[in-house]
Amino acid sequence: DDVLRHREELEEVVRRLKLVNKGLDHRLQQTKEELRQHETDISDMKAMAREVEASREELVKRIKLLRSAMVEDRRKREADIARRQAVVQRSLKETNELGERVKAAEARREAEEAERAAEEELAQMRAAEKGTTLEEELEEIRRRRE
Repeated sequence: DDVLRHREELEEVVRRLKLVNKGLDHRLQQTKEELRQHETDISDMKAMAREVEASREELVKRIKLLRSAMVEDRRKREADIARRQAVVQRSLKETNELGERVKAAEARREAEEAERAAEEELAQMRAAEKGTTLEEELEEIRRRRE
């Protein structure tokens, strides 16, 4: 009887231990699956981190290229502006010089015109006084002037 009772108790303990073991095995399998999932997640995150780093490096490279292109463009624009300013200043100087020459030529023309008018007036007066022609008096005035 004792042996039988003891055997039943032991069988009950074995049955409970098997249930506990089955539960632990199930929990172990869940934990292993969670571990695999975490390892996959970690691997995915590392891959994403590498992609992000590669993208960042590419952006840094592009930014450097853009900056150097901007500097080069600015240098070209400034050189172009300086070249255009030089052309404008040269044109302005030439225009001013031409204006001065035109003024001087106009002044000479006006002076020559005034001189001719004065010569003609003088020749008319002398021709009237002397009874000679206007052309004769003009020739006489011009000969004396030379």
